[in-house]
Amino acid sequence: MKGSGDFVFYVNNKKVKSVAFDEQHTIKMAKLDFSKDLYNEFKLKYPDSCAAGEDVSIKFAIENYKPNKNGDGFALSYVFSAEFKNSEIADSDKAPIHLLISKKAS
Repeated sequence: MKGSGDFVFYVNNKKVKSVAFDEQHTIKMAKLDFSKDLYNEFKLKYPDSCAAGEDVSIKFAIENYKPNKNGDGFALSYVFSAEFKNSEIADSDKAPIHLLISKKAS
């Protein structure tokens, strides 16, 4: 990675976790695994329903980015996965979960 900034994870517009990065320090991929943070947030907010029938917004952002002295940018590969259990059978037109993933610079 070139430059410095923060990887920030939001659930329903609430900042759940932030991890700072810069060129001098290597971030281990385990530090960028926000699955436990998401699980804990769901447990707090939806203890009985697991968000059934709710819209849930999950946002991963790079904030406070500053390029290095050379002005180099950086490339970032990422994987986003979701796992859920549905106890009711539904056809694909009425799927119990819908994902909308968008990328944008802010």
